[in-house]
Parts: sequence; structure tokens; C-alpha cells
Amino acid sequence: MAVITESALRTQLKSKTATVYAVNKGDKLTPSASEYLKTKGIELIYSDDEKAVNDKVASKWDEAPVKSADENKISKKYVCYYTGAWFSEKPEFMTQIEGNKLVYKDHQRIAFRGKLDSTEAQALYTLSLIDDSKKQIKAGLKEIYLHLRKMMRAEVLGEHLEEFSMLSMDQAQLRELSHNPKKYFGNGHFILTGEEDKDVLLLNILRTRLRELEIEGLRAFRKENTVDRKDIMMNLNRLSSAVYVLMLKATYEK
Repeated sequence: MAVITESALRTQLKSKTATVYAVNKGDKLTPSASEYLKTKGIELIYSDDEKAVNDKVASKWDEAPVKSADENKISKKYVCYYTGAWFSEKPEFMTQIEGNKLVYKDHQRIAFRGKLDSTEAQALYTLSLIDDSKKQIKAGLKEIYLHLRKMMRAEVLGEHLEEFSMLSMDQAQLRELSHNPKKYFGNGHFILTGEEDKDVLLLNILRTRLRELEIEGLRAFRKENTVDRKDIMMNLNRLSSAVYVLMLKATYEK
């Protein structure tokens, strides 16, 4: 629980033209702070009342619509994903989830896109660090990176994501190799100790990033007992297996 004073409010709202002020449930305002909000015509709401916050924020941004060349027409560029209210401008704390629909930037699908973006960066950086003599490893990594880019496009545009393949191996073959290294490489699964080749350790970092991305994807697409975007989820699982296959190749195929 926090106690909010008039002085704190004046500092927070000094450069803003707010119509609502949200606090956490349980927070307390001093009498002078409450009076300050009333004087300014700012409505007090609680931040855990999500619908109230969404409605108020949407109405705030819809108060000053931008007029088009025809002054009799109002430009409605964006629509609130939560309430259906129109925005004339995109608030800094919101972004497009699909088409012109806006959500808060901490929406699970936006969080997934952010994690996907950072995983792409990790894949590209790893590719740049792998020894140039390991052409097959670099070729596999490039296919992984390019497929992550396809995944981003498919998620944003609502397109179906094709099945991932690497080094002419389809998803079933990649799964088979990653589960049975003794059969295909003559050696079993290994536990990293830090004494491995640098490239193996770099690949392992990317493998863990992909596992984290898979969990973020599940948060974004799971709805109670069902999962949307099974195509993306299947690909995420196989991508981490593919990196493990590259680790096996880098270790056993010298």
C-alpha cells in the first residue's frame, strides 16, 4: 500500500493533460491530494479495474480527433482492441496487434513478438560468431534465422506458418536425430561442462532462447484448455531440436 500526496501528484502530472489517474487497489490519497484531483477535474480509478481503465484511456485519446481535409469528417485511424473505441492518434503506450487494432504493449502477443525479435537477433549474432570452417553448422543456423523471420510475419499477418526444415531434414527427421544421438552419431546425449568448443556453447545459448520463446508463445496462444497457432507452437519445438542437432554435429562430426 502506498500513500500518495498532493506534492507527488503535482510532480507526476506537471507535464500531462490527464483526465484519469489510476492507483493500485489499497493505495491511499491524502485529503489534499484528493482535493487536487477534484480541482483539476481528474477522475480517480483503480488500476486493477481493467475495463474501467481501458474505457477511460480510450475516451481520453478520442477527445481530440484529427480532422481530415474535409473538415466535416473525423479521422478515426485506430480502434481499441478492448473497448472498440476509436483513436485519432496512437498512444505511446499502445501498439497494433492486428490491422488498426491497438493493445497495451504488455499484451501477451506483443510480448511474444518482442521475445521473437530478440531470438532472431541472438540467432543472427550466433551465426556471425561460428567458425567459418563449419559451413554446415552456419548453413543450418541461417535456415533457423530465416524461419524465425517467417514466423514473425505469419504471427503478425495471421498467415499459416510452413513446416520448418533444416539441411534437407524435415521436422520428423530432426526430432528423430535429436532424440537418438547414439543411433546417428555413435555417441549419446551430453552434459555441458564449459570445456566444450566455443561454437557448441554459443549454440546452446540459442537453444535456451528458443525454449524461452516457446514458453512465451504458449502464454500468448493458450486459451484455457485449447491452444491457438498450433503451427507456430510446433515449429518452435522443432527449432530448439534443430539447434540441438547442430550441437551434436559440432561435437561429433569433426
